Amino acid sequence: MKRLDRLIIFSFLPTFFITLSVILFILLSHFLINYFNDFIGKNLNGWVYFELFTYFTLNMMPMALPISLLLSSLMVFGSLGEHNELTAIKSAGISLTRVILPVFVLVVGISIGSYFFNNHVLPFSNLKAYSLLYDIRTKKAALNIKEGAFYNGLPGYSVKVNKKESNNRIKEVMIYDHQEGQGNKSLIVADSGKMYTILGERYLVLELFSGKNFSEGSQNDKASTEFVVNEFAETKLYFSLSSFELTRTQIELFANNRIMRKIDQLFVDKDSVSKDITMVRGNMVPNLNSYFSYLTKPDTMSRHVSKAYADSLILHMRTTSVEQAEQILSMAQNNAKNIQSFSSGYFERIIYMEKEVKLYWIEIYRKFTQPLSCLILFLIGAPVGSIIKKGGFGVPVIMSIVFFIIFYILNTTGEKWTKEAVTSPEVGMFGASVVLLLSSLFFLHKARTDSNLFDFSLPALPKWLQGKSTPADKPIAISK
Repeated sequence: MKRLDRLIIFSFLPTFFITLSVILFILLSHFLINYFNDFIGKNLNGWVYFELFTYFTLNMMPMALPISLLLSSLMVFGSLGEHNELTAIKSAGISLTRVILPVFVLVVGISIGSYFFNNHVLPFSNLKAYSLLYDIRTKKAALNIKEGAFYNGLPGYSVKVNKKESNNRIKEVMIYDHQEGQGNKSLIVADSGKMYTILGERYLVLELFSGKNFSEGSQNDKASTEFVVNEFAETKLYFSLSSFELTRTQIELFANNRIMRKIDQLFVDKDSVSKDITMVRGNMVPNLNSYFSYLTKPDTMSRHVSKAYADSLILHMRTTSVEQAEQILSMAQNNAKNIQSFSSGYFERIIYMEKEVKLYWIEIYRKFTQPLSCLILFLIGAPVGSIIKKGGFGVPVIMSIVFFIIFYILNTTGEKWTKEAVTSPEVGMFGASVVLLLSSLFFLHKARTDSNLFDFSLPALPKWLQGKSTPADKPIAISK
């Protein structure tokens, strides 16, 4: 490796890792803001948060990697151009493509690694991240009994505490027992008490003082009810807090989602859906046979009513009574409606499965378009950075945002057109990459010729086309 290659690579790598860390932090903060309400009051330990943020950091890597490559290439080559280092390198007879080559080889390696990351690590991280997020969102909020309000978080009980004091002291306690599901037929009232947890916060203990227990129930031998009142000086109630713990769902229940499958698994799933489509189409015509009474070609797709049968049916309707004719027409109308309903159901099912196949193709091609976008955005950032000759986080950030928005719009539009069957999955998924690849070649040409970024002027015309005289038109001096 030459000194120039080491200079370019060691200038690029620190900037790349810094921008990647910043972008991952921004994306993770956006995720935290979206699900902030689902985390409040859940009493989760630090390990759960660490596990969740680690998995979602890996999940956001495919989006952060192209942006960081674009931004870091803009910053590095813009800084080299701003400090006239690129000018000095070019003056030594080294072309811009030779300057970009070592970082280009490095980015190719990053793109290849990104493909294997998307195919092996990303499905596993998606499975872990979204299963854990589901468990957190379905977890009950931590025990929080507020003053003067009924708390229904304890299964089968409704608790009200009018006043909470220090040292876990409570005043004026009211507890309804709803475990039997018969309404407010059991009530406990106490003047004061204590509230604390035991056995590693697995059980809640309410120690009550100076209270009464009111209960109402039906007698065994009479239709009337009995009302019982018991007084107590001190009693203890134990409540299980198992419903407040974080229960982990089996991750196998989430494993069939498309974003949690590898490429070979996606191909297997797509082929199974395609076979189902073929089977549904093959069963459609045989299942329609029961709705037809007069068929000439039962083994083909064309179903024509025989003219002989039609004539005999018309003749039969003329010779029968009006009631019988109306009955025949009503049966024919009902059969036509049944055929229409049956056929529309089949067609809707086929359309739904065809959309499923397109979604599988989108997920398969996404494994390839993301690594390709890393390479293409670098090929845009390096020449544009050398043209604008601005380093730092100012102009490069603005330019990277503009190019990434263009890439995001083109990619999203292609996916939408693929889902709506406007275009094929190949065109929809790779169209954005092709457009940006052509743009990168244009910017590279501009950078090699030291042209301005938005200079679209034509090259200068030859002098003989500009109306000037040619060497043959000049007068010849004749010496005497």
